[in-house]
Amino acid sequence: MGKFILLITIMFLFIPASDSAVLVGKNILPNGSFENRPGGGNEDPRNWGSWNSDYNGIATNESRSGSQSVYLRCPKTNDVGGVFYTYKKIKPGKEYTFSCYAKNSLSNPVTGNAFGQISIEWQKKAGGNIVEISRSWGPTFGPELPLIKWTPFTMTVTAPTDTDQCSFVIQFFNRGDGSGEFFVDDAEAEELESGKKVKNFLFPGQ
Repeated sequence: MGKFILLITIMFLFIPASDSAVLVGKNILPNGSFENRPGGGNEDPRNWGSWNSDYNGIATNESRSGSQSVYLRCPKTNDVGGVFYTYKKIKPGKEYTFSCYAKNSLSNPVTGNAFGQISIEWQKKAGGNIVEISRSWGPTFGPELPLIKWTPFTMTVTAPTDTDQCSFVIQFFNRGDGSGEFFVDDAEAEELESGKKVKNFLFPGQ
């Protein structure tokens, strides 16, 4: 009996961290799973922007949680599409983590020199305008993105001292001869407490 308990204990020690362990605290992105739409149909998910093209939309046949996700279709060569959430309560000098889950399309997978990428755009108020002052880039995911499994991607960075707000961004780039689409779900962001560590779930090889 003692040997059996010891074996079970060892097995638990070697079980890899769950994909759901991307965040360790409160998600500051409302509607991070893109479930809430003001009027239903294919309207923009509440609180999210950049839906003024055919590149982005709601997928009701794909989801990691809930009943839907976001699809991002490959833009034209040298063009880019994407979605973003603007956060206006940023604290300069604080660490922030931003993550999402992505999955390749089984019927229309990503090909060519095309890839998705997460980033945080740091912004500042200038007169009556909001301008980008810098960008922190996270991991990329392209044709190698799995077709079946939802894969987590995350980044952790410190907000610049001169920033007033930021946008958490998920984009699709086409550097040439790209095609296909991928799905995104369960976007999350967190303001980290001092000394708190977050495990990075980067795609293998990055």
